[in-house]
Amino acid sequence: MATKRTDKYADYRYKIVFPEELREVKWLIKEGDFKDIDDYIERMTRIEKRIMKREDAEKNKRTLEKRKKIITSKRSKAA
Repeated sequence: MATKRTDKYADYRYKIVFPEELREVKWLIKEGDFKDIDDYIERMTRIEKRIMKREDAEKNKRTLEKRKKIITSKRSKAA
């Protein structure tokens, strides 16, 4: 039976927090870079998710490397 992985960031949505960012977004919309604020939020959400997933992958990689070191050191001590 195949296991299904769920996306732990499925409910994540980017939020505009600072008024400066809102002004910048409005300017970018006026310049034609984005259709509207929702388009900006959608793109930023995708970018932020990619960044978070990349960071998680890096953490997992470091954790696996630590585990590997521990296992190899225990094996070498046992021999």
